[in-house]
Amino acid sequence: MDKTRLNVAIVGGGVTGLATAYYLEQAAKAEGWDLHGVLVEQEGSLGGKALTVDEGGFLVEGGPDACLTQKPWALSLVKALGMEGEIVFPRAQGVFLLHRGQLHPIPQGLIGPVPTRPSALWRASFLSWRGKLRASLEPLVPRRASGEDEALGAFLRRRLGAEVARRLVEPFTAGVYLADAERLSLRALFPTLAEWERHYGSLAGGLRARRGLSQAHPPSMNPFFSLRRGMASLPQAVARHLDRFTVLLGRRALGLARTGDERRFGYRLFLEGGDPIEADFVVLAIPAPYAAALVRSFAPSAASLLDQMTFASAASVGLAFRREDVAHPLNGSGFVVPRGEPSPITACTWSSAKWEGRAPQGWVLLRAFVGWAEDSSFLDMDDPALIKSVTGALRPLMGLAGEPEHAWVQRWPEAMPQYRVGHLAWLDRVEHALAGYPGLYVAGASYRGIGIPDCVRQGEETAQRLRQAVSQRSRGGEEASISGIGPSRSDPPRR
Repeated sequence: MDKTRLNVAIVGGGVTGLATAYYLEQAAKAEGWDLHGVLVEQEGSLGGKALTVDEGGFLVEGGPDACLTQKPWALSLVKALGMEGEIVFPRAQGVFLLHRGQLHPIPQGLIGPVPTRPSALWRASFLSWRGKLRASLEPLVPRRASGEDEALGAFLRRRLGAEVARRLVEPFTAGVYLADAERLSLRALFPTLAEWERHYGSLAGGLRARRGLSQAHPPSMNPFFSLRRGMASLPQAVARHLDRFTVLLGRRALGLARTGDERRFGYRLFLEGGDPIEADFVVLAIPAPYAAALVRSFAPSAASLLDQMTFASAASVGLAFRREDVAHPLNGSGFVVPRGEPSPITACTWSSAKWEGRAPQGWVLLRAFVGWAEDSSFLDMDDPALIKSVTGALRPLMGLAGEPEHAWVQRWPEAMPQYRVGHLAWLDRVEHALAGYPGLYVAGASYRGIGIPDCVRQGEETAQRLRQAVSQRSRGGEEASISGIGPSRSDPPRR
């Protein structure tokens, strides 16, 4: 490979793949590379789960509707793209919880994986006094001696008690991760909680330490942001900024083969309906099982590990009603549903109340979520049946009159990666299995974070690792045996 010419193939046109391409172009400009890139996406559009429908004055998200500002990578990318004027913050903050068929307000300080204000526990109308007392005694619970990974549900029960864990915290994990908290990895998803227990002996001690840090460095903005034209406008903007990548839509990657010799490895990517692509570096920004299928011919151990990732299915159902047909005051952003409630939905966002510009004047846009790790029965329902089921569940809660005048259904079969207990150990094994294949990277929601900010971060980190590998090659050093999911490695290539 010429020192300045760089041929890169990225498989996957979701947020991770697009972010990788964007940051590679920035690196190419800084380093003076002659970058030639190809980005392959099997669907007919870019963006992956960042999907927004703009129809008849309604702006309906099919996937995520916001990003966390405390995870700064998406916000940094938005600013780098010159989209600061597109940033919007929620105009409604309150969240409700469904308990025994009624919506109860969740007091400020109880929204999230752990209560941040102990006094708020006693204002929660959906908790018994025994549950409140048990959670209040959390500082007295001994710390866990073992440093091994633990299920989030077990951790919450141990520290806060069964009632608070089941009734308050688990609905948020089911709504965000579509997962059973009894199987979710604490260290992969909430490492801070494990560190608080280890360093301070309790969650209360960790919160006190964080509160002191926050007073010294107070937050400057709302914890969530969205974009005026929807979250799909972010990947669309990234695509418009790419000038060294050829984007191939509607083209499925069929296989990957290694080329070159023991000093200079390369890859040949085979596509459906076209000539193969020769590349010095390949980034597989696709779900782990799809990556497994591409590398199986030359990396069977890695493929076997990648195949172990499991996924949950979900659907988003948007419903539009005239304001006079919705009795609820919509004095919040929505509600969550504990699994013990007999409801087909896991959560509902009152989109037109939460965000400005989501519905025309005089209309209400509701967005309900269906499905989680233990229930994909909705996949057997057609759209009218699913809309009817969701409307029926919302009618007594929201005071709905009549039927929705517009509806949008977005299905996501086998779409949400499940970070089970031991996820980080699995990542280490995947990294080790890929260490002998220089120039091959895997990144995305299957690995180190599922949200848009984490996917942007993984794209940026993958570009940085590739930049380091090119620097090594340019200096005539050894091949950089690194994968896109962990620290650089220097294991010798395996033939």
